Amino acid sequence: LPSAVANSSTEYLAKDGTWKPINLCDTNRPTTSGYLAVIDSNGCITKAPAPVCYNKTVLQTLPQSPSTGLISSIINYNDKQWDSLNNVTTGANWAYTAPVSGVYHVSASVVIKPVLDTVTTSDPTPNSQISVYVNGQYRSKLAQENTSIKWPKVDGVDFATQDLYHLFGGRDIKLNAGDRLDIRVSSSLTFTRAVDIWDDASMLSAFGGVPVNDNHVSIHYVGLS
Repeated sequence: LPSAVANSSTEYLAKDGTWKPINLCDTNRPTTSGYLAVIDSNGCITKAPAPVCYNKTVLQTLPQSPSTGLISSIINYNDKQWDSLNNVTTGANWAYTAPVSGVYHVSASVVIKPVLDTVTTSDPTPNSQISVYVNGQYRSKLAQENTSIKWPKVDGVDFATQDLYHLFGGRDIKLNAGDRLDIRVSSSLTFTRAVDIWDDASMLSAFGGVPVNDNHVSIHYVGLS
């Protein structure tokens, strides 16, 4: 124990057993203004990783899948809402890089729509899925829509060619520091046609200018596992 008597207003007990003056710029001070306080693997009070949230303002297309299996595509949530530590890399290889090891809550949403074309038949039980991948490997499903009814035809055109599929879900994911997490979408509809991954502008157009945002992802640190 330290031999000196602390002044509780100006000093704190450091890991080395000595009293040190409190400095607002001291990263070891026992306060985390603006952040959640967490205990790290060394038992020290520290700042939790800052949360991130991104929307989607770019249109993407899921290419038609080969008969051998579905193609899943990384969703490019390109529009930063908050990410003070810049843990996300946007673009075709969109990814969140975990700054510390621990459990993170991942919540994601996407709207997909079959591209209108001359095809008048489609999978009668369209199966679409949004999933989490870590370091390029499948980790967990967030949501799945598996319609078990046969879509009716309207004027000879399969209704599924004109429909929207909204996939959204969330769960806790364990990550190691440096792991790269991305969100991917796949759909059996791609066996017969390409499928658009919608963006904010497409949603605005489809809903008559009403601000609708159903394409977004948020990630926040929960704690040690």
